Amino acid sequence: MKIVSLFAMVAVAGLFASGAQAAVYNVDSAHSTVGFSVTHLMISKVTGRFEKHETAFKFDEKTGELSDVNSKIDLDTVNTNEPKRDGHLRTADFFGTRDKENKLQPAKQWMTFKSKGTAKLDLAKKAPVKLAGELTLNGITKPVTLEVTYRGSVKDPFQPGVTKVGFEAGTKINRKEFGLGWNKTLETGGVIVSDEVSINLEGEAQPAAAAAKK
Repeated sequence: MKIVSLFAMVAVAGLFASGAQAAVYNVDSAHSTVGFSVTHLMISKVTGRFEKHETAFKFDEKTGELSDVNSKIDLDTVNTNEPKRDGHLRTADFFGTRDKENKLQPAKQWMTFKSKGTAKLDLAKKAPVKLAGELTLNGITKPVTLEVTYRGSVKDPFQPGVTKVGFEAGTKINRKEFGLGWNKTLETGGVIVSDEVSINLEGEAQPAAAAAKK
């Protein structure tokens, strides 16, 4: 399933261009969500989320330039509020994070996103902008485009001197392109699960330097 992880965005290493104002930000997972939705039985949508995820990126709050987005999402932490369905999603029919004996398969555990190039976020109108990148899922890497929306910034009252930024990032993928082909045909036509999956990351991020001081 698609996920994207946006959502989410950057490895914290090497991190300031000479003279630039961009800073490295880490997504605050306690106040952020990586979720997905997929059509079920051709008539409704099933939504879910991943409980464990890490994202970092470089962002210049003055110019709106966003770059070096890296996201790592733990597929084994899938949660659709239905244990049996979550168990099925962890099998080889979908993510393959668990084998037949329910043992964790680390090679299948993570979905990742890595941006390519930069995007300039709309700081004034807060309209969505496109950011190209690559999504890796089930050992398969494909180009995807995120739509990223800047939600604004605010000083955190619980962390003096720390300003957090809000954002949304989403994309759609065809799960079959990532080898997730399980399905069943309905008697009335159509299939149980749609091929298209929407993935969304939204929440808050703070400068990596502030997180390091905790």
